[in-house]
Amino acid sequence: MWEVTDVPAWKRPAAPAALARVRAAVRWQEWYASKLPFAWTACASAAASSPLRDAAVLQRTAAVILFTCLCAAFGHVANDHADRECDRSAGRLTPAASLSERAAWLALAALAGAALGALAMAATTPAAAAAGIAVLALSAAYSLGPLRLKERGAAGVWSAAAAQRTLPVLLAFATLGPLGAEAWAFAAVAQLAGLRWMLVHQVADAANDRRAGVTTYVAAAGEARARVLLRRVVFPLELLALAATLWAASASTPSAWRVAAAGALSSGVWAALWHGKRAPYSFDGYHRQPLAGFYQAVWPIGAGVLLAAARPALWPVPAAFLLWESRFIGLQLATALRLLRERVGTWARAAGGGRFCAGG
Repeated sequence: MWEVTDVPAWKRPAAPAALARVRAAVRWQEWYASKLPFAWTACASAAASSPLRDAAVLQRTAAVILFTCLCAAFGHVANDHADRECDRSAGRLTPAASLSERAAWLALAALAGAALGALAMAATTPAAAAAGIAVLALSAAYSLGPLRLKERGAAGVWSAAAAQRTLPVLLAFATLGPLGAEAWAFAAVAQLAGLRWMLVHQVADAANDRRAGVTTYVAAAGEARARVLLRRVVFPLELLALAATLWAASASTPSAWRVAAAGALSSGVWAALWHGKRAPYSFDGYHRQPLAGFYQAVWPIGAGVLLAAARPALWPVPAAFLLWESRFIGLQLATALRLLRERVGTWARAAGGGRFCAGG
């Protein structure tokens, strides 16, 4: 806590302890690797054909990423703070619950102020400013009253997807270049991917939400309906939007088709490595969602490589992303190597057994 009125000042937690609580409440580890790559990819894609000078591109890209991070942090603290009583009744204790009421609001004000400062550096056009302000407004409206869109059915799912993924994509394109066909197609991908992840999240939390009296879309409509929507509507439309985005990108960057080929190849290899063990992809849970590897590694890395090839001075953009996503990429590679060793070992044992039988 930052201030407890009935405790002497000398017994109150020191500022570093309070900051540690705020850092825990942000829950960085839960979103930095899954939500931010959309903004990174949008920046790299927009920068490839941007009319801005290299120095301006680097500065504005950094501002877009910083703004997106601050808004994500704001949204998570706001959501956990607004849900603290509901979480307690469901037997859960989030890091934000360790903050006093005053400390939580101070943290939210600081994050919002810092986000607006980053937006001022990034938003040089009315469209960019509008997209950025909408991100912050929806991040607040999703969790906080009086709107609290989280409990307003489909509006909660749509608004969260827009704030977390779609509007940062549009902000990146509006900041670095015009909002053309690629930008809007990319925004459609981001919105549909965001809808899918929100539905998955609400399905996982549906039982706790009902116990706590939080009427999210899935808690009200039911998990079965949400799963049908995921498989038969959202994901097919997401695939179509992704194809349209890569096709639109190829108009300005002819080599963009290679990113799609790399994604198809990596998905095929991943499925082959898991063959006979378990399904490589699943709509249940967070860890095997379809296209996660493409969104979090293949697409942003591919867009970064194409950017560096077209504008070598912008190599810090892909380099920074590789550093940013290094943990996720390392875990994926480690899993692939483990599966490959197991597969090779199985083949070797089968071959050895065959030779033994033939010799006997």
